[in-house]
Amino acid sequence: MSLGLRFCAKTILDRLRAIRSEVPGVRSGEDIEHLHRMRVASRRARVALRMFGPPLGLPDERRSGLKGVTKELGRARDLDVQGEWLEAFCSGLDRRARPGAQRFLLRIRQRRQREQRRILQLLDWLEGPSGLAPLEEALAALALGPDGSVSASALMGASVMGLSLRVRDLGAYMDTQDHQGHHRMRIAVKSLRYALEICQPAAGDQVKPLLEGLKALQGALGREHDGLVWGQMADRYLEREREMTLSYFGHLRPLKRLVPGFRAVKDDRLRDAAEGLALAREIWDRMARDGFVDRIQDLASKMAGGGD
Repeated sequence: MSLGLRFCAKTILDRLRAIRSEVPGVRSGEDIEHLHRMRVASRRARVALRMFGPPLGLPDERRSGLKGVTKELGRARDLDVQGEWLEAFCSGLDRRARPGAQRFLLRIRQRRQREQRRILQLLDWLEGPSGLAPLEEALAALALGPDGSVSASALMGASVMGLSLRVRDLGAYMDTQDHQGHHRMRIAVKSLRYALEICQPAAGDQVKPLLEGLKALQGALGREHDGLVWGQMADRYLEREREMTLSYFGHLRPLKRLVPGFRAVKDDRLRDAAEGLALAREIWDRMARDGFVDRIQDLASKMAGGGD
């Protein structure tokens, strides 16, 4: 199958349209999954733009605004997930821990309400003349124009090769306690996964088991990262409660009833972070034994050489 310039343009355009399709749902704020899908679509669009944008003469993810879109949506998405999890967690707590966890939930929800104003501003920009429209218009013209001399397969192969090398190199962190290294690994795995999704028209069924493995590793590393973030948040939010209590009452006695709940959240999430890291290490070790990254690189070499 010969994939040229029109395929490149359409790939990016489809991902931009996926972002736009979620605007009404995100604006209403009734279902958090709309924002989740928009954020994922923005990540997929950024990977496609990095892969195909330069030979098409397109602005990069920063100048196009896509990187900022992902960042803005990320703050709101994190709060959505945290609020949903914390609500369920509160229902299973005893009377001693419940007040603090419920106060934590209240603060998360208040912050999410404030964040929605920023999200609405983002949506106004997205739908405005300086938002997605200029990039969409350029891509629509390219998708309808001559196919040119661009080899999508070569571009896909080069991108996947580079990302797989980064994942392999970052894998050195898996046996360490460098949590920032694990976080970088998760981001690289996610980018590689989205790049491989783009390759499916060229690579066919070879991609599916690779995507499944990457998704499992990404999920396990995500558990570690999210759990550690929760631990930091619990300390930070509790300190804020301490400051407000002291300011309002002049003493800290009312704070005592809140402490057990904040600690229960922190302890639970740190346990889950440790379990997530242990699972990620198991998955990565299995991938190493199975030559998982080598298989991806073999596939990338074939595409880069035109063997689609």
